[in-house]
Amino acid sequence: AVLSGKLRASSYCVRKGLSRKAQLAHYTSKYIHRKEQSNNATATAPRSMYLKQAMPYTVVIDTWPAFSVDTNQLGNDSGSSLMQRIRSCLQETDHAMSLPEHEEYMWILKPSTVNKGAGIKIVHCFEEVVETVLDLNEVAREFVLQQYIDRPLLLRRRKFHIRAYALAVSALKVYLYDDVLALCSGTRYSYDTTQVLAHITNTAYQAIDPNFSEEKCVLTLNEVKKIMVKDKTSRDENEAAKKIQKIQDGMRNITGELFAAYKGEYAVFAPIQGCFEHFGLDFLVDEDFVVYLLEVNPGPDFRQTGSKLSGIISGLMASTIDVAIAGKSEVGTGLTKVYEETIHSGGDGIINMRFS
Repeated sequence: AVLSGKLRASSYCVRKGLSRKAQLAHYTSKYIHRKEQSNNATATAPRSMYLKQAMPYTVVIDTWPAFSVDTNQLGNDSGSSLMQRIRSCLQETDHAMSLPEHEEYMWILKPSTVNKGAGIKIVHCFEEVVETVLDLNEVAREFVLQQYIDRPLLLRRRKFHIRAYALAVSALKVYLYDDVLALCSGTRYSYDTTQVLAHITNTAYQAIDPNFSEEKCVLTLNEVKKIMVKDKTSRDENEAAKKIQKIQDGMRNITGELFAAYKGEYAVFAPIQGCFEHFGLDFLVDEDFVVYLLEVNPGPDFRQTGSKLSGIISGLMASTIDVAIAGKSEVGTGLTKVYEETIHSGGDGIINMRFS
């Protein structure tokens, strides 16, 4: 009934390539490498690659072999300890962390398939990675280790990330909803990474911070604009509005190229005609207004946004009905088309980018 057009389904069956942090890192890296080769091979002007700048340096960690019955694949005998086997799995991680160009990095370690901020830890050295992976071996066997963006843009001296909502329709058009949420920590930012609540801004995680309040920590863009003037990161509201527009353009460009990266990767992302799905995209902005993509969440929990921003979700749902179900144009809905997959073979689809 869905494929015939009689009904609409509100999710895709296969989208693990976006939801699992390790696969997100793998497939975006694969796309970036392919585009770099394409740019090097052509005499025309190279195509912009927003994903390359948007993805923090990432190492994928797979510890499943440490729990395999066949320990010979790790070069260890059957009597080797779990610690030894995990260290064998982390050789690439050790090498990446020890590179001279990474000497000044702080790192953030995230389980690949766990959500709501569970298991995330800021680490400074390889031994901390080993210890954390070992501690979490009952929870996760796959992780990503990423460069930690330690100079984020602050609002009222607090770190924040932006939650944006994308709508993917059929096979395939992708839209980004204009209204977004700025989700701030309740605790002021500090370079002391033991102050975990100042660094991890996930809404579920922030709920345990006694300093967190929805009124002060969950913000609309209009509120962000006023705060930027008070914080003196902008001279006036006009300048703040221009900077916010630059951030929004960056999120749209990144989102468009993100879905372009999965063209043809049907084993991990298979859009189907007649289906649609919402994705919650988390972005971080640094003090130079560079936008980074943190993660992608299919089927986001809209209850996490709180009552203050229920209007945004109501607007998103109304726009979804118009565009995904009624088949209307996105014009006037608050949705901006950022990607449309072409029918012919080859290419990466049409990425609707706004250049700033």
